[in-house]
This record gives sequence, C-alpha cells and structure tokens, in this order.
Amino acid sequence: MKIYILQNNNQSGPHTIEEVRSKLHSGELNADSLLWHEGIPNWIRISSASEIFSNPPPPPVELIPDPHVAEGKSTGQSTPASSLGSNNQVKRPGFWLRTGAYLIDIGILLIPSIIIICIPYVGLILNTVAYWLYFALLESSEYQATLGKRACGFIVTDMNGNRISFGKATARYFGMIITSFTFGIGYIMCGWTQKKQCLHDMIAGCLMAKKN
Repeated sequence: MKIYILQNNNQSGPHTIEEVRSKLHSGELNADSLLWHEGIPNWIRISSASEIFSNPPPPPVELIPDPHVAEGKSTGQSTPASSLGSNNQVKRPGFWLRTGAYLIDIGILLIPSIIIICIPYVGLILNTVAYWLYFALLESSEYQATLGKRACGFIVTDMNGNRISFGKATARYFGMIITSFTFGIGYIMCGWTQKKQCLHDMIAGCLMAKKN
C-alpha cells in the first residue's frame, strides 16, 4: 500500500506502513498529520487510520475535508493532492501582487548589483549570475519563494503544487528573458490566463500559489 503524508502544506510519499510507523515513533509525524492512500476519498488524520496501524494514536476522529485534494483520474479513482496547483480553489497572486514582489526583490538586489557591475571586464557576467542564483536558489529552496514573494505571501510550485527543482527554477528565471521581449504582454498574461501564469511560468511549467 502506498501512503502519502501531508504536514504543514508539504506532501511526501509514497511511504510504506513501516516507514509511517517509524516517523510516528520518532515524533516526525503526529496524530494530526494527514494521510491518503487508494481507497479513501479524502485526506484523514493519522489518528483515524486504525485500519492501517496496529497501534494508532487514540481515539479515532471523523474524516475531514482537505482543501488540497486533487481531481480524480478518469477512472474515478482519487489521487493524492500532491498539489496546490491541481485544486481550482487555490488562490493565486495576480499581476499587481507579483509586480510588488518583483520590485521588492529588485530593491534587495540593487546595491549588490551596482557594486558587482562596476567590476572591470566581468561585472556584467557576475551580475547576471548573482540574479540567477538569487531567484533559482530561493525558489527551489524549502521556502519556495524569493524574499519579495515571501513578503507578499505566495510561493512557486510545479504544475502539481510541489516544490520545484533548481533546474526548473533556472528555466523559469531565464524564461523571463523571453518574456521581456514580448513588450510586457508575457508579464500581464497572468491577469487573464486560467491559472494566472506569466509566459515564463508556462515555459518552465510553474504556478504561483498564495500561502494559507
């Protein structure tokens, strides 16, 4: 049986029963952590999964609705909501909020950028590398956001709502170069596209999601 765990808006899995028991024993999981496996419609608290664990934390509690449950497959079988992105109820930041976050990031990078770009011969190259690493490292980190995005309350995810890799974050950053050649259209696309994606989000296969 493949078991998925949802804790603090972060999903992991699949896990075996033994792995979940071990995490419970070590304190990494607790009775209020959520789990999902094939055959149940929604996420449930571990404390209610007595049919899985021989020594579950008592007492059982009722099933709770999960705002992150993914849409079922065409077979009618439910899938784990590994993603914020698959749920139509997820709030996504629009153009102005994203613009505000970007301006914060540019403000943070402004002084270091001025210093770096003054370095003879390699200043422009180093400045490009600094911007790339700032965006790619932070967006692929456990925070899933640059300082500007964190200040504005949203994160970057893949199309399934999961944390993106450094490679995907890199593709998103350099995709912004392509977006820059669209006379601004690629940026304002987030105002009307279904999932509020800019052109570079589409290129890299990313989504923005507001934090709860």
